[in-house]
Amino acid sequence: MRVAFAAGLSIIDWIFALALVVGAGYAFVHDNEHMNDYDKAVMIGTVPALVALGWRWKPARLMMASIAVLSLLSIQIYQGDLARADSAFFLKYFLSSQSAILWMSALFVLAT
Repeated sequence: MRVAFAAGLSIIDWIFALALVVGAGYAFVHDNEHMNDYDKAVMIGTVPALVALGWRWKPARLMMASIAVLSLLSIQIYQGDLARADSAFFLKYFLSSQSAILWMSALFVLAT
């Protein structure tokens, strides 16, 4: 007898889904005035898609969490000044430069 999909989900799966919903809710509440209707629709549609992806393909959860942490870290390092991309070491060499794109391309090739 086959068990229902929702019955097979662990507490980690539900925490992952809750984290995505809370994160999107936070972004929606605090950045609502900066988003147009298209941005809002994309965010609303992306959350269930990412939840489904994370539930079906468990390693994707770690990737999504890593991307979220790196994104929040980058926002913190920028400190509202885009010129910091040329002076902040982490931004200059890892996240927002040509060398960052080179690293991403090389790691993508190595991963395939």
